[in-house]
Amino acid sequence: MAGLVGLFSKKENRVDPRLFKQVCDEVVFREGWRLEESASADGSLASALISKGILQRSIQPAMTDKGKTQLFIDGEVFNEDLKTQDQPQAILDAFKREGGDLFGRLNGTFVICIVESEHSRIQLISDRFATVPLYYTETPDYFAFCSELKPLLKLPGFNRTINPLGVENFISSGFFIGDTTMFTSVKTIKVGEWITITAQGFENRNYWNFSFAEQRDSRDQAEIEIELADRTAKAVRRQLSDDHSIAITTSGGYDSRCILYHLRQQKPNHLIQTVTWGTDESIPYSDAQIARQLSEALNTQHTFYPLLAEALPANFYDYVRYSEGRTDAVGNYPEGLKVFQRIREELGIDILVRGNEPFGARSEVFGKKDALHVAFMDDFTSYPHSFQYIKPKVYRSLLGVAKGQIHRLHEFCAYEHPVDCKDCLFFRIRPPGYWGPLSQLKKHHIEERNPLLDNEVVDLVRHLHPHQRVWKNLFTSSVANRIAGANQVPFAKVVSLIDWDRQITIDPILQAFIRKILLEQKNGFDDIIDKGHLESFLKKSFTAKTINRHSLYHRARRKLRNRLNVWDLEPSLEIFRLMILKAWIDLYCDGEFQIDLR
Repeated sequence: MAGLVGLFSKKENRVDPRLFKQVCDEVVFREGWRLEESASADGSLASALISKGILQRSIQPAMTDKGKTQLFIDGEVFNEDLKTQDQPQAILDAFKREGGDLFGRLNGTFVICIVESEHSRIQLISDRFATVPLYYTETPDYFAFCSELKPLLKLPGFNRTINPLGVENFISSGFFIGDTTMFTSVKTIKVGEWITITAQGFENRNYWNFSFAEQRDSRDQAEIEIELADRTAKAVRRQLSDDHSIAITTSGGYDSRCILYHLRQQKPNHLIQTVTWGTDESIPYSDAQIARQLSEALNTQHTFYPLLAEALPANFYDYVRYSEGRTDAVGNYPEGLKVFQRIREELGIDILVRGNEPFGARSEVFGKKDALHVAFMDDFTSYPHSFQYIKPKVYRSLLGVAKGQIHRLHEFCAYEHPVDCKDCLFFRIRPPGYWGPLSQLKKHHIEERNPLLDNEVVDLVRHLHPHQRVWKNLFTSSVANRIAGANQVPFAKVVSLIDWDRQITIDPILQAFIRKILLEQKNGFDDIIDKGHLESFLKKSFTAKTINRHSLYHRARRKLRNRLNVWDLEPSLEIFRLMILKAWIDLYCDGEFQIDLR
């Protein structure tokens, strides 16, 4: 997986070159990737960038002051004054002129590493949404950072104690919240964070943090719609005007449609490639079917990639290995990374363009607990009927650390309106915790861009009233009313991804695979699980449900439970999270589960 690597000797000794090579070798595993290294004159600092050379074609690091200051960038920026043939050098020159003021105006997706050997100092800077992951840790001999977790395990004295908060986060939310990881000794870089490493350790500060403006935009909605359409159009032009080969991932909704229509208006005669994947293009009003209709309406070259649920057992461990167990999205990639490899090799694509967006709450929000749930940040209390196979003492301990985190999240985002609370938490935590790791996963084969996270777009969103963000109201009306032709194809109403809750009831091979990992294979994770209760849960999950999920009774019951802040977790998600966690312990901890539950 491409990314940054760095070691800082705590004792002013030289970084062991053999150790640094071992760490880098854990990252470099694909032919044709570049390894570009840097070291301070006294040997106490060593850093490197591993990349495919797609986003940055110039050799790194950039240098100034006769090599006393060096800069790596993992990612790219789109500022007009920095879009040069040698972007790393342009960023470094700007940093020498502007200092830390530069970071606040950088518009892109990146982690920047600045090595100042004269001052024995390394600076790490994330973009506004920390969409490029980076881990950092401390051992008896080193301060270290890396875009991957596994290389850090090579460090002598690395502390492998499992973080109970990381376990709870993953089981209840499917990703890690804030700077939490599965190890107590490792943290991840946060949104708009600026980390300075010296012999004294890590100094963390934020040069930017998402927040809503005190004075909201009170102009007529039609006027704001026009400005939003203009800003999204500029963002598309800003990010997609170079000579890289791109493909737009189309889902039939508003986000990808916004990008696609803007691009077609800007390049009316240009060949545009679009891709989508799912189970079946023939499902009426599905995202896959609507994506094909959009392609026909806009004259794009469209490719559909079918997903095979039966392929998941053969590719499960690869997903855990390459994703490092950071998200529960294994069901979206039943064939591993094959779809991205095919897009790269068959279509000649360098960069996928996606529509992850900052436009607001996906539903109504009624209170603080609901705000966390809608932002995908749950704890055990959100699902009182789940996780009953966790041993009671362990359950209480995990719940205790989670309550502390939930309390901090409420204090962290103390807006009066619950929609503001939800969106602020979402924008600060979801991109680095979920979007970034999935983008990093795809980097094995392909890069990714997201024009809708452009600084100018986000700055406008920060001034919107809550009601303009519920169901993405302002954005959807802007697309429908202000982008010519955007309504000529209906919007998707059905997702064509695999229905895993149904699949686990009809696929005996998948059932056997689940049982093999969770019940038959042994490792330290079993110590916190009551196998009898787990087996009962699996048996129930493998039995087809007779309740009609769309019946009036069921819908009324679900609505009442939602108002009471009680939800049901899909059995397949619960199972996948347990499987990923247990497989991760085998792959990254040799089966040992050293967790501190005091």
